[in-house]
Amino acid sequence: ARRADLTESLVLALTYEVAALVELGQLGRAEAPLRYAEALAEDAPVDRFRWWCASWRALLHFARGELVDADSRFEHALGLLSNQAKADAFDCYAAQIAAHRLLTGRAVEVADAALAVSEAQPHLLVYRAVAARCYAELGDADQATALVAEMAAPGLEQLPNNIMLPTTLTLLAETAHACSLAEYAEPLGAALAPIAHQHAVINVWGGGGFYWGAVRHGYGLALHLGGDTDAGVAELRRAAREQADAGAVVFAARSEQAASSLA
Repeated sequence: ARRADLTESLVLALTYEVAALVELGQLGRAEAPLRYAEALAEDAPVDRFRWWCASWRALLHFARGELVDADSRFEHALGLLSNQAKADAFDCYAAQIAAHRLLTGRAVEVADAALAVSEAQPHLLVYRAVAARCYAELGDADQATALVAEMAAPGLEQLPNNIMLPTTLTLLAETAHACSLAEYAEPLGAALAPIAHQHAVINVWGGGGFYWGAVRHGYGLALHLGGDTDAGVAELRRAAREQADAGAVVFAARSEQAASSLA
């Protein structure tokens, strides 16, 4: 029992190290602790340990732009758990699917589901931000605008300062920019500036859930939305370089494309 407890503590600590390194944009450095965790989990009798590792492995593949087999990797991680233990893991799987669908132009598949999750669990504001971003992608500016206004009404500084905040703010900035909501440019820029060096990633019950590239991408869009084209484009190009250096090539291309279209 003591050995199992020690293994659990080690694997959990290692996966949290992976999460921290991904948040810092150090995808390459995340490999060593993840491999160590995978080796420990392989010999452990607890399926949850292997799920933690497999979900982060799937997230790293996704972050690096390996999108073709993403669904099978997400499903493999989920399938490592028994039915009784899958409830929390399904939350992680749903987050992975939401990011994948949004990135690959299939927002229609997850927009309403993300909104439903946010209504069923109001404390998960990030899902409301996901829904807003999806609706903006789908051309439903009214719905997207309403969600941004609702979330920003108390003041962005009132949003819960938790692991989901960088992702929430990044998605809100992207939505505000897509819908030309200039009134939110200044508060979003102020909120994103101190965390622009981070990457948007959410640890869901210990597993690798939602990944959305550099927070700097949203910061650049907020600056551009506020009328500072040069600074906004410069931040988007910096985001592209940082993501390329991290190995997040699809997200790097997304930032470079945004910079070129706005310059």
